[in-house]
Amino acid sequence: MNAIGSTAITILEFILAFGALVLLHELGHFFAARLSKIEVEEFGLGYPPKMFRLFRAGGTDFTINWIPFGGFCRMKGENGEVSEPGSFLAARPSRRLLTLLGGPLTNLLVGMLIISFSSPVSARLIPLRLWSPLSLMKLLQPPPVFSQVTSSNQ
Repeated sequence: MNAIGSTAITILEFILAFGALVLLHELGHFFAARLSKIEVEEFGLGYPPKMFRLFRAGGTDFTINWIPFGGFCRMKGENGEVSEPGSFLAARPSRRLLTLLGGPLTNLLVGMLIISFSSPVSARLIPLRLWSPLSLMKLLQPPPVFSQVTSSNQ
């Protein structure tokens, strides 16, 4: 493959990976808001202006927008204009904090899962059924300890 084709594939891979990361991040906010009884008015991939609405479910518009990098989860009353029940402003501070941390915590969890399943420990689990007792026991084993530490300055 030539350099231009390789670069194009790399750019496409980046866009897809970044899009997946944004989608998961925004889903973290979305599910945390729903768990906190905060109404989500719009769940958008990309930034407005709106290209089209995919569907409407549970009072939320799921949209695709024209500016492709990023996304958002617009909650009722997040700008302080509405303080009625179901709005972000009316929620208890602990619920608001949970909603705000939903995205970053989802990214942290996804990163931990990716690292854990790409580590040498996970390679030992591949032949086993993922949730079998034997695989869980292997997962809980401590990592091998070096029996002797050597120094390169000897």
